[in-house]
Amino acid sequence: MSTEWSAPAPPPRPVSRARTPILMAVAAAVCTLLHALAPQPLAAMAFTANSVMFGLLVARLVEDRMGLTTAERMMIRVGAPIALLVLGGLVADVVPGLSLSRSTWALVVGAGVHAAAIALAATAGRGTEDPIIGRVILPPWAIGMVVALGILPVVTVVISVDSEAGQPRPPFSALSAVRAESTVRIRVENAEQAATDYLVRVTSAGTAVVEPIPVRVEAGATWQGNLAIAGDREVEVTLALAAQPDVVYRQVRLARAPTASASASPSASPSGSPSPGP
Repeated sequence: MSTEWSAPAPPPRPVSRARTPILMAVAAAVCTLLHALAPQPLAAMAFTANSVMFGLLVARLVEDRMGLTTAERMMIRVGAPIALLVLGGLVADVVPGLSLSRSTWALVVGAGVHAAAIALAATAGRGTEDPIIGRVILPPWAIGMVVALGILPVVTVVISVDSEAGQPRPPFSALSAVRAESTVRIRVENAEQAATDYLVRVTSAGTAVVEPIPVRVEAGATWQGNLAIAGDREVEVTLALAAQPDVVYRQVRLARAPTASASASPSASPSGSPSPGP
């Protein structure tokens, strides 16, 4: 009678136990940068990838603590990213200086993935029958790597957004005109970075409806005026800088109103005053 003997399997190594969260952290760092800085189609794919990874990590965290059915795992994988977006939107709404921009969403989802990766690496396997798993699940170098991978995209995105906000923007003026029954509403917005004098001209069939309207608008402010013009007339509104009155700076054409009445008043009386810009 012979007895076969085999050596017991070695305990799990820290490297193998920390591999999944580290790989997730690396992927999340790359996706966070792409989401914040890449062109729109690539950014959308990066956002989707980070959301999926967050759902997988949260489901794995819960599964390590309690047994889950397949349906429960799927619910967590889908519901966790939605919950993260809702909570992130609430935080961005109440924290001063934050806006619901693409960079904010990139940081919110990327931070969620890294937090879940750290939690998984630190707690997965605890409470099981094998006491070794709880001890070696995350060595110090691994947790440092995961944290560093989370900090890197945050710092990069913050620097990029701050640099972009500090770039000089070209000055411009905006002109808009809309019909409201027998009234044409004209709006001039000044983003020229200085108070600017304009001339607003309104013509119909090549004939001036009113005399040119001189308008002075402070930087960042908006001027609005109303003209009573029959809806059966095509209208052209032009904007010129007072320093260059013969050069058309902005132009808007309004077609006849579909249900215009020929008996509408043809008189024109400008009115308006500067108002703060939105």
